[in-house]
Amino acid sequence: MILDSENCMRFRIILLTVLVELWLQVLLSSTEMVEVPIIGRKTQRIVSRVTRGLRLHKRQLGRFTQHLKPAKEIDPIPEGPKVLMPRISPEEMKKFIDQAADQVRFRMESTEPSIYRSGAVQKPGTPEYYASATTRIKVEAKNYSRIALIAEEATRRIANA
Repeated sequence: MILDSENCMRFRIILLTVLVELWLQVLLSSTEMVEVPIIGRKTQRIVSRVTRGLRLHKRQLGRFTQHLKPAKEIDPIPEGPKVLMPRISPEEMKKFIDQAADQVRFRMESTEPSIYRSGAVQKPGTPEYYASATTRIKVEAKNYSRIALIAEEATRRIANA
């Protein structure tokens, strides 16, 4: 069946009307306003008809809210001095990054291989391996990638400049 422009336009309007009707039915039928008890007070919430029956039994309500205590009032925190970021030109930033990259390259190409050559290797399953894995609390110990090490070194150099 070949549709001319008038029939094609009618078809589009009918299709659009049907889609809008279906969309409105889904919106109106899937949610409703119900009173939901939240921490001892009833509040109206929009909930799905599917989940509206999923409520806690009155004996279970205390389990999840018994640890909540009233908020404590504290004095406002005094404002500290506003520290502005220093103006760093792109040339200075490139200089800091190049210095940091050189330092990380030196560390990766000479320092760490010399440690490895000295025989200081941790074998999985040994007490030393587990002790070193559990005592790493510094962020520097977790930055394994070269980019992260360069960023860390550049930040240190900028802060000390």
